[in-house]
Amino acid sequence: PEPEPEKPQLVLLPGIDGCGDETWFSDAGIRAALRERTVAAHAEERIAVGSPAEEIRRICLGEGRVLGAHAVLRLGGAQLGGYCEADISYAYRQLSRVLHPDKNPDNPEAQAAFERLTQAAEELRQGLEEARSALRTLCGAMNMALSEKDLERPQESLFAQATRLITAILLLTGEGETPGSAFIRSMAAFAVHP
Repeated sequence: PEPEPEKPQLVLLPGIDGCGDETWFSDAGIRAALRERTVAAHAEERIAVGSPAEEIRRICLGEGRVLGAHAVLRLGGAQLGGYCEADISYAYRQLSRVLHPDKNPDNPEAQAAFERLTQAAEELRQGLEEARSALRTLCGAMNMALSEKDLERPQESLFAQATRLITAILLLTGEGETPGSAFIRSMAAFAVHP
């Protein structure tokens, strides 16, 4: 028989989380550590708020351009794991103190900046609810239980469960390798949900 081809080795870089060939999504300990690091990073992170004029210029780009909700509230991008309602509320409070039209009566764009801030906070809250709904649907289809921690910051859990589902489907179609416990769960879930 021919020797098996050598599998490529995943090179781990300091400070960089690997994804792909690792089965981190099915390891509760790894996911809990990721979640704890995310919560700690968000707790340490403070929003640097500029002067009212700077913040209004940053949010009101002009020329029909609109700053995205995450950018308005300065959330996301730097940390894996997503954000929660507390992060949205904190960012909103910090920025609303600077942007409120009553504190900027001489700036005609203050009202528009404050309205965009309010809209952005609502967009992010709605996004959290949509992610939670998708996570509940996905976990229900796979016969998986959800914890309150999964629902607090649903972005990471949604990604992990979607990755788990794709891995199970690929396994069932004969592609790739999956740990035995994931195979057993996928077979049971697919047997229950035709």
